[in-house]
Amino acid sequence: MKENIEMGKYDSKILELLSDEPKTPNEIAEKLGVHQKTAQSTLLQLALSNLEIVGYKKVGRTHLFWRKQKKE
Repeated sequence: MKENIEMGKYDSKILELLSDEPKTPNEIAEKLGVHQKTAQSTLLQLALSNLEIVGYKKVGRTHLFWRKQKKE
C-alpha cells in the first residue's frame, strides 16, 4: 500500500528545476532564493519518498540530485 505524501512548500518548484543533469543543493537553493540546508533537506526527502522520480548520489561531501527519465 502506498501512502499519500503531502507535497511540501518547495517540492513542486524543485521538481521543475531538476533535469537529467545532476545538480547540487546549493545550485537549487540559489535559483529558489532559500538557504542551502532547506534545499538539501527537501531534496533528500523527495529522493527518499520518490525513488522512481528523483535520483540521488553522495560523492564525497557533495550530494547530487537529478530527475530520472521516464522509461517507455
